[in-house]
Amino acid sequence: MIKAMRKVCNVRLDSNRPYKAAALCPVTVAALMSTLSVTNAGDVTFAAVLALGLAFWMRPNEWFFLDVECLAFVEMQGIELLHILFVISKADEFSSGVVRRTAHRLGCGGTSTAPEIVLDGDGRFHGAFMCPVCYVAYHLRFNELATGPAFRARSDSSAPMPMDQVSKELRGKIGVMNEARSKIGSRPLQKFEVSARCLRTTSATFAEQDLGITQTMAKYQARWARGTSGDKIHGDYVRHEDASGQALMKSVGSTFGVASRGNKVMQWMLAKEQANEEPTFQDAATFDLSRTLPTAGGFPATRLLSDLDVRRHLETQGVDVARLDDAAQATNATLLFAMKTDFGDAEEAEKQLRAERDAAEATSTSAAASGTPGPSTLGLAEVGESAAGADDGSATAASAAAVRLREREASYEFTSEGVFAAGAQLWHRSLGRGICS
Repeated sequence: MIKAMRKVCNVRLDSNRPYKAAALCPVTVAALMSTLSVTNAGDVTFAAVLALGLAFWMRPNEWFFLDVECLAFVEMQGIELLHILFVISKADEFSSGVVRRTAHRLGCGGTSTAPEIVLDGDGRFHGAFMCPVCYVAYHLRFNELATGPAFRARSDSSAPMPMDQVSKELRGKIGVMNEARSKIGSRPLQKFEVSARCLRTTSATFAEQDLGITQTMAKYQARWARGTSGDKIHGDYVRHEDASGQALMKSVGSTFGVASRGNKVMQWMLAKEQANEEPTFQDAATFDLSRTLPTAGGFPATRLLSDLDVRRHLETQGVDVARLDDAAQATNATLLFAMKTDFGDAEEAEKQLRAERDAAEATSTSAAASGTPGPSTLGLAEVGESAAGADDGSATAASAAAVRLREREASYEFTSEGVFAAGAQLWHRSLGRGICS
C-alpha cells in the first residue's frame, strides 16, 4: 500500500498534473470502438460495457455487480428504453435500488429483439453509430446470457468481469486513441489518467460541454445521493470547465456516438429528430468501404451485409463473412456497414483557413504601414483593385487569399465543410486554453 501511494505521489510531482481520470472525447471513443470485432465475444462484451457505462455515467463497481436479471427492455410512449436496476450503487442511501433508463442512439432503426449494429470496412464496431440499447441486446444474444453477471471475463465466460479488466483494456489501446486525438489537435493521453473511472468523467464532461444538461438533471442521471451537493460533485467530474454547451436535453447514451462526427452534426440531428424528419446522409455515390469518409462528407451512409459490393470488400480485407452471417443469424441482428471516418479532415481545413487568415492580416498590416487601404477596410469587389496597386506581387496573392477567406467564412452556415471547419476552431480554442478533450 505504501509503495502504491508513493507511486501515485511521484506521478503528481513528475507530471505536475492531478491524478484524476481523463475525459474521453467522442473521437477518442470512436477510435477505441474501431478496434473491437463484432464476432469476438470479449470485444462484444467490452463494447457493451463502454456504451452502457457512458449512457448511465457508471462507476466500475456498478457494472461489476450488474446482473442480467436487472436489465429490461421496456416501451414507454412508443419508445423502447433500456431499463436498469442498480442493486448496488454509491448513491443508494436506503438500499432500495436505483432505477435508470436510456434510449437508442439518434436515428437507430434497431430494437432489443432485432438490434442494429453498424460496422466499418474491417468488420469492427463503428463508433459514430454507438447505441447502448442495441449493443447490450446484441451482447446478451451473442454471448447467450440469460442469468447471472451481465459482463463476463474474457478468459472464463462463467466468471464475472474482473474489476480491473476495463482499465487494462483501455490502457492497452492508448496508442490507437492518441493517434486519433493527434488528428484533431488534442493532447495525448497518459497511462496514469486512463482507467475505468474515465467513463463516468467522460459522461459528466460531455453532458456539460455538448448537451448543456443542467446540474439538477445531471444529479439525477449520475445517481448522486440526496444529501450531497450536486453542484460540487458535478464540478469535480467535469474536465472542460471553460467550454460552453448548448441547451439540449438529450441523454449521453443516445448522442455520444453521433458527436464523433462533430458537435454541429449532433445538434443538427437532434433538430431533425425533434421535427420528426429523416436525417440526411452522405451521397450514396460516394460510398466506398475501401476509403475513409472525411468529417465534411456528411453523416455516413450504410449498406446491408447482403450487399454484393460490401461482401466483396470484406473478402478482400480477409474478414470472415461466414462468421458475420452466423452472428447475424444467431442474434437476429441487422448488420450494416459504413465508411471509416477520417478525423483529420476538419483539422487540415482549419490549418488552411488559419494560414489564409494570417496572410490576410499580414497584408492589412503592411498596407496600413504604407498608407494603402487593406482588405479589412474594403468591400470584396474592391480587394482586387487595392492589391493591384501594391508595390509587389505578394500583396496581390494575400488579398486574393482574403477574398477566399471571406467567401469561405460566409458559407459556414450553409455547407458541411463550413460546419466542421467551425467545429475545428473550437478544438483549437480548447487546446489553447490547455483543456483536455
